Amino acid sequence: MKRTKRRRTGFENSGERETPKRPAKPAQVKTVEIFEGMTVVELAKCTGSSVRPIQEILTSVGEKVGSEFDPITIDVAELVSTSIR
Repeated sequence: MKRTKRRRTGFENSGERETPKRPAKPAQVKTVEIFEGMTVVELAKCTGSSVRPIQEILTSVGEKVGSEFDPITIDVAELVSTSIR
């Protein structure tokens, strides 16, 4: 006996299913308190990051990185904290 192929009906657009779109989650905004004389270690604790990425950002913007206990200015701390997000 010869087998015949059956065709499934009702699946014309099986590859093009419409998925419901989810609204994008808004970016979480974290407030970081910075102050004059802040060290890299203190900035790392406030941002929830480690010291290494902060040092890399400092060197990329042209700041001299000696030790993680050296103080940084408020302007540099603000720049790093916005870049670390």
